[in-house]
Amino acid sequence: MFNPTQGLLRTARRSTLEQSVNLSKRRTWHAASALVYGFQDLESLKNTRVQEIGITETMERIGQWNGEVNRVFDAIFSTFTVRDERWNINPIMKYHIPTAVRPQYVDEYGVAKPQLEESSQQVGLPLWRYELAHGTSFEALAKITVEEFSRKLMRIERGDRKEAIRQFLWALFNNSNYTFSSVEDSLPDIPVKCLANTDGQLYILRSDAAPAEAEHYTAQAGAISDTADPFPGIKTLLTSYVGSSVNDRIVTFVGDSTNAAAINDLSGFHRVDRTKFTKWGDTVSLVEPSADTYIGMGEEVLGEHEEGILVVRWQSIPANYLVSINMDAPPPVGIREDASPALRGLFNINALEQSGNLLLSRYRRKIGMAPVNRTAASVRRIGNPSYAVPSSVTQPG
Repeated sequence: MFNPTQGLLRTARRSTLEQSVNLSKRRTWHAASALVYGFQDLESLKNTRVQEIGITETMERIGQWNGEVNRVFDAIFSTFTVRDERWNINPIMKYHIPTAVRPQYVDEYGVAKPQLEESSQQVGLPLWRYELAHGTSFEALAKITVEEFSRKLMRIERGDRKEAIRQFLWALFNNSNYTFSSVEDSLPDIPVKCLANTDGQLYILRSDAAPAEAEHYTAQAGAISDTADPFPGIKTLLTSYVGSSVNDRIVTFVGDSTNAAAINDLSGFHRVDRTKFTKWGDTVSLVEPSADTYIGMGEEVLGEHEEGILVVRWQSIPANYLVSINMDAPPPVGIREDASPALRGLFNINALEQSGNLLLSRYRRKIGMAPVNRTAASVRRIGNPSYAVPSSVTQPG
């Protein structure tokens, strides 16, 4: 028989221990369990009814699961996004663009004149709200097992992450500035910018050329090949600005197998087992932990282009598109959440809502994403001379 008091003590000790190690290590510890975080030590009781575990114990474990969902969410998105507490209160802000001040030659009695020390552009962040729910009847709740309940939570976890990724992709792929309006904000219309799109904003270049507009939505008519290699152009584009360097770390994400194979066939591309990212072992060879800083939400390191670009397979990227990010520039996408800390992350609306014979549990997330550093990422369409937003990427809401 399961002892709720001992269970609570075990979960408390586990939580304390796990907070002392990094996120990836915690996830490795529990990879063998099919149950969600917070329920893994009930593997031997997975066919036991939840009611036998006890309401107090179950709610404690749900709280641990909810906390871990938010920790993993933040870790996954932290690579390519940035948060600022001020944005949660005022989502319209000035984003400062790196500039360079040129020295002035003067004679013995000369005095330098003040120069523009920095440039900025106005950007804004939307705030969307979505909910996920699971429900069951009174009788079904009395019969539900630990494993069945875990699957319900897993569906919510996956749905939350998938929707947030959809927002992230919209922030990158959308190539039109737009206005976000919300009665809740009690603010004027919020101007939301896309990546640099030749809209009149000038950027300071590393070269001596005059400040110029930029276009980070590009396209090439031909398929990827040695005569139509996209990576030199990607490298040049993302390292053209003051504050960047030709030695900056750049990662490119590809989604479909056709373009992944074409990249592998490039003469200037080296598969991962031929790069610095492979750690050789006696029996098993592994990708170096240093690659973790590039992967983000990606799934597989394919290798490195000799332009110094790491290529990662991420199947969420639509077919015939490449997404590239300068890892040494400030992150391209900003995240806005609610001004109230209690309304951030994935949170439970109420523990249990009874509607007739339906027992409903609801989870909500309030979040918005949009570009803030408009030159830190680029999107390239393959096989078409003109850029267009993929049909599979749609505006949230």
